[in-house]
Amino acid sequence: MTESVMQIGEVQVAAKGKISQTREQPFQVSVLDAKPLQVQSQPVTGLVNQISGVRVREDGGLGSNVNIMLNGISGKGIRIFVDDIPADLLGNGVAINNLPVNMIDHIEVYKGVIPTKFGSDALGGILNLVTRNVKKDYLDISAGMGSFGTYQASLNSRKYFGDKNNAFVGISGFYNHSDNDYRMDDVTIRVDELNNTTTGSVRRFNDAYIAYSGKVSLGLRYANWADLLRLDLTASQINKEWQHGMTTERPWGEAFSEESNLNVELKWKKSQMLNKKLNAIFNAGYSYINTCFIDTTAKTYYWGAVDGLEKYVSSSPGESGYYVDGRNPVQYISNSFIRFNLSYLLDKTHKLSLTSLYTRSDINGHDERGIASFGADILSNPQSLNKFYNGIALESKFWGDKITNILSGKFFAGNAEVVALDETINITGYNNNSYQRWGYGDAIKILLFPFLNSTLSFEHTYRMPDKDELFGDFISVFPNAELEPEESQNLDLGLRFKCLKSKLTFNINSFFRNTSNLIFLNSLNAWKSTYMNLLETQTIGFEGELKVSPLQNMNLYANLTWQDIILKDVDDNGDIEERYIGANVPNIPWLFGNAGFSYMLPWHITKSDKINIFYTCNYVHDFFLSWEIDGITSTKATIPQQVVHNAGISYTTLNNRLSFSLETKNITDEKVYDNYMVQKPGRSYATKIRFFISK
Repeated sequence: MTESVMQIGEVQVAAKGKISQTREQPFQVSVLDAKPLQVQSQPVTGLVNQISGVRVREDGGLGSNVNIMLNGISGKGIRIFVDDIPADLLGNGVAINNLPVNMIDHIEVYKGVIPTKFGSDALGGILNLVTRNVKKDYLDISAGMGSFGTYQASLNSRKYFGDKNNAFVGISGFYNHSDNDYRMDDVTIRVDELNNTTTGSVRRFNDAYIAYSGKVSLGLRYANWADLLRLDLTASQINKEWQHGMTTERPWGEAFSEESNLNVELKWKKSQMLNKKLNAIFNAGYSYINTCFIDTTAKTYYWGAVDGLEKYVSSSPGESGYYVDGRNPVQYISNSFIRFNLSYLLDKTHKLSLTSLYTRSDINGHDERGIASFGADILSNPQSLNKFYNGIALESKFWGDKITNILSGKFFAGNAEVVALDETINITGYNNNSYQRWGYGDAIKILLFPFLNSTLSFEHTYRMPDKDELFGDFISVFPNAELEPEESQNLDLGLRFKCLKSKLTFNINSFFRNTSNLIFLNSLNAWKSTYMNLLETQTIGFEGELKVSPLQNMNLYANLTWQDIILKDVDDNGDIEERYIGANVPNIPWLFGNAGFSYMLPWHITKSDKINIFYTCNYVHDFFLSWEIDGITSTKATIPQQVVHNAGISYTTLNNRLSFSLETKNITDEKVYDNYMVQKPGRSYATKIRFFISK
């Protein structure tokens, strides 16, 4: 297995127990221990972005859209899980850009082959956010503030009671707020009544973000009939202003959205049944999500205006498209799931595992203002999506456990009822989308020497279209019942070397992806788009990582990822011309890396004090927005190269009970872009205080 062991600030991707067991699987997996980082202000997306092979692309500041790329596959091809449960079933309250680090124990990143236990139809990898499960009474409170009107707080607690301390109650929650009013450069400023413009630098003005969530957990452990029985009840609210669409060419001044989530989840776990050979886990859950998007203002905004002028002019209602009376769509989404995990020890060297997952999503709603544009309330017709997954895996050990092999098979099936629209967007009935697919894979780990091991894994897998792609949002994305599952063949070969009692570690992983029926959002006109199967691509690449501990309490790391993604075939509709076959797919980073160090200073005020300094650097090479073979290289639209430096210091005292941190991000105030013409925040500062007690 290619084991990712590194320092991110104070993060060391190494530990014992569950983290160590995860790392020792015959998969390409990195495990990031978040516990040492809980004093810092770094968001979860920032931590993930430091891991070798991973690139996180964001549209702006706190609460902005996130796109994760992993070994050449990105977007919905990379699935996010929270405690082994698909995050999209739980609402945005548990999204990766919302959960605070203090709620997370560790992060698992699987690349290529995915274990069957997740029930995942991910195309090229998953991120599993494992929340804290402290087995004693504790209270963890943190609060922080930063640039651009940012305030964050979190609470995590658990209390055990009963004769044997086998019952517990836990309360957790978080609050995130940011004005996101950082400066935007080279944007349009209105200079006269004729609406002539110039370019300049102004602050964002309609990008505030508020998210808060509360969770109550009730549980029982160590019973004869259950090792664990836990009921989780979660409620969350997200309020977001929308500053612009896909690019920043035209700002939105009053559009906003709201989302409410209610979730309930039940988990039962029992081990060592049937002569200590059978383990079982049962999960079931239901979530109700209420979303609305309000876009009714009759104004067209500019980024700014000279003194004496308004930065808007009158127009027809609606900023996000061409509408008669604007839009105010409200959607009601219900998600339910049931999953079984069984594992049976056949003998000392063979274990059989079975996983079955069923999910259902139902969506309906209304759009009163949209009737003027479409002639009917197109959201009032209910739509549904059912997904089925079954997986089986055989784990075998040979040669005194020096060889571990996991052979797996997977079955995917789906059925959806999708609203059918004619060319004038009149509802004509329903279309059915259904499919069945089989996948398979194998992963092997070989311990070559005590200091060197290798892994080889292959998987033929599928990703099923999700509700967003099938149903659209009826704002700018419309339904498509003809979507087919994405398909990929993934091959990974990895080596890991360690010596000097793991003070020097080097690992390298090469990867190959052959992906077809890729689903892309295709623009049909200025106000209408739909998801379509458009591309077949081939990816080859490698990632390497070096970690060194030259001094006691000092850790350094560096990683680099290179990938070459080329177009292999196009769709039958002619949306992409055949002349691009063999060319590099545009708008995807092809070279990126990270470096950093942490050092615990030898100075102390008291014996329990810890003073730690940390530094990280993120590098992304420039890449083209459009096809490289078109036009003149010197004049092509380009997402520029970026080198971002971050640093901080933390102080911990009272035997780790009280801690403070101060951090600076983007120290040199570079102009940073993950996406074309969508500028990210410049230099910023953040501070955090944390209080932790346990017994």
